[in-house]
Amino acid sequence: MSEQFFAPLQFIHELGHVEGRLAILEKKVDRLEQHMEQHFCALSDKIENFQTLLDVGRGSWKTLLLLATLMASLITFIQDAI
Repeated sequence: MSEQFFAPLQFIHELGHVEGRLAILEKKVDRLEQHMEQHFCALSDKIENFQTLLDVGRGSWKTLLLLATLMASLITFIQDAI
């Protein structure tokens, strides 16, 4: 048989290899996307936790400052009363 007869078959064979490689690549990309999504979610959770800790810390400082002010006022009032 001539090469002209086998040329389309060779092309089809090579096309099959390319399709197989593309399928493998798509699976790898999907796994990479899932891996990145997991890391993004974990990072997002850590940022939310850190933001919560900062908010609690700000509230704690405000409360501590308020208590210190009240204590200073109370001490001043008691000293003036004596």
